[in-house]
Amino acid sequence: MTGKQTVRKVVVNKDITVNAKFAAKVPAKTVNGINRNIHAKAAGSSLAVVWGKVIDADGYEIYMQQCYKDFDSKSKVKVVKGAANTRAVISKINNKSLAEYGIVKTQIRAYKYVNGKKKYVDISVMLHTVISSSEYTNVKSMSLAKKAYTLDVNQTAVLKPVLTKVNTKKKLLGKDHGPFILYYSTNKNVAVVSDTGKITAKAAGKCTVYVITVNGVTQPVQITVR
Repeated sequence: MTGKQTVRKVVVNKDITVNAKFAAKVPAKTVNGINRNIHAKAAGSSLAVVWGKVIDADGYEIYMQQCYKDFDSKSKVKVVKGAANTRAVISKINNKSLAEYGIVKTQIRAYKYVNGKKKYVDISVMLHTVISSSEYTNVKSMSLAKKAYTLDVNQTAVLKPVLTKVNTKKKLLGKDHGPFILYYSTNKNVAVVSDTGKITAKAAGKCTVYVITVNGVTQPVQITVR
């Protein structure tokens, strides 16, 4: 049974190093693509996944498997055709309900055919989502003190997400699933962000810093450097 909703403050990434199982550093040329506003939401034994549009992609492949196992490149569960189609609902893996897998990890890959051959042009972070567990729950929502910052060059700001759990009686996923919060900037020439959420202004311009929880709750923060 889901407990009464409360807010849990989280010290972001304390004593946690970036784990490649969750996400590699997002290349600067792709940050406006598949990872833009990426999120996943569990509902019963199904998982709805939404990702950013990758311009000129011919489609997307969704990979999903049980957590605690090495990622299997053959774990493709769905193909979504067309660059504009950026949402899918998954309810089964290998004809078994997602509930039977407990906690699953998901990755989306954008592809394009070049001279008749499939080429992957963008790849998402790895999301870890609780479908069914007596011990763990997901982040339901995330709030930030500010959704936009105007900074001078070399000025800094620190993001401190406040998280709400789906079930307050259960624990959030541990660091064995990777860093609990991932940050990245859409333009590192304008502003960079550390693994602990510290933004540093680099040059005049605008960019967006995305804050993503391990289970796929995302918040954008608009940055203007003057």
